[in-house]
Formats: sequence, structure tokens, C-alpha cells
Amino acid sequence: MVSRIKKYGKLKNYKIFFNYKNGEIEIWRDLKRVSDEIIKNLNKQIEISKAIKIKNNLKRGYSLKKDLFSKFKKFDIKNQFQIFKKQIGEIIYAKVDYIMNDKIFFKNNKMILLKEEQIPNEKFKKGNSFFLLIKKVKFIKNKIYLLLSRKEKNFLKKLLELLELEIPEISNGLIIIKKIVRIAGERSKIAIKSKNQTIDPIGTCVSKLKNIIKEINNEIIDIINYSSNL
Repeated sequence: MVSRIKKYGKLKNYKIFFNYKNGEIEIWRDLKRVSDEIIKNLNKQIEISKAIKIKNNLKRGYSLKKDLFSKFKKFDIKNQFQIFKKQIGEIIYAKVDYIMNDKIFFKNNKMILLKEEQIPNEKFKKGNSFFLLIKKVKFIKNKIYLLLSRKEKNFLKKLLELLELEIPEISNGLIIIKKIVRIAGERSKIAIKSKNQTIDPIGTCVSKLKNIIKEINNEIIDIINYSSNL
């Protein structure tokens, strides 16, 4: 902190603006354009060579407002991107914000469920909430968007693990999901194996699938015993 104050001076030359509508902060600094050779104060002056890159028609001696927040914002976006990348493959529960041309938007329009990732014939309404799988994270026009899926076979696996109150034997590891084959909206086959000889894996799961089937638009789920013998 001491070295920064020594280099740039105190904060008298900075202006901070807060946008109440979108929650963004802007930090601006007033700088006077001078020749590269005579610059004395980095907090109040800027070299011609740097100034023309920001505003090429600025005359010598005139002040220039420089946005400092953009650097913080770029760092913050990159940091958020890495955080979201670690969440790929995880399940979220979100409310529909907006629907446009078969695209479903969630969480202030920053999460998108495309048509090809929806369960066929599934109906969405604004305000309704759904379980969704985070499939991809993308930069689009300097903004982060999460691309979602309800069609992936991994979505069904994660859903079964998540809804531990429905089938606690799966969440605590007594029953293991070995393989899932899925045609979203039509039928899924789940091969399971019990780690406990006293637990009937098919009987345990079949009797508790009602709410899960409802969540995936009444898709048929077949539960079968896993075998390593092809």
C-alpha cells in the first residue's frame, strides 16, 4: 500500500461512482496530458503516447478521465470464470426468468437452456423452477454465461444423487449407479449394484422414483441389476 501511495499519491484525484440499478462500481481518475519528457506526477499527468491510445484527439494541457475499474472488472470476470468452470457437471435449482425463441433464461438471464438441451415436449413458464445441469461456461461479449442441460444422461445421475431424501441408499453409497443409457423424454435405463447383500437394489429404487420421474417430464425409467458379464 505504501509503494502505491508513493507512486500515485493519495485518493484526492479519484472519483468513485456506484450504479444502483446494476450494482456496478466505476473508478475514474482525472489526468492532464503532457509531453512524455516532462511528466512529473503519475497521479495527475499522462504521457501523450498513452493518452492518444485512449482519446486520440485530446489536446495538450486538457484533462482526460481514465476508467480504472475496467482493470478490476476484467480480473473479476476471469476469476468468476474459473469458479464457474469448477461447477461444470453440477446440479442447480433455478427459476425461469425469461423465454425467447425456445431459449430459457435463468438467474438474471446469465444461465441459458437451449432447445437442444431441453427434454422433448417439456413446457416452461416464467416463475417455474427446475433442476438443471451446468454443461458449459462461455464468454459472450465480455460476459459470462452458463449453458445448461436437462437432456444429458449425467443430469439424471446427478439428480438421483442429489435427491437423497428420495433414495438415501444411493447418496450414502449402499447402492451404486454403474451405468445410464438415456433417450431424453422417452426412456432411461439405469444399471445399479448393491454393496449390501441384504438390500434389494431394484425394489429399493423403483418404489422411490415417483418424484424423480415427475421432475424429468414423466420419462420412463427402467432399473436393472448391473452385471459385468456382457
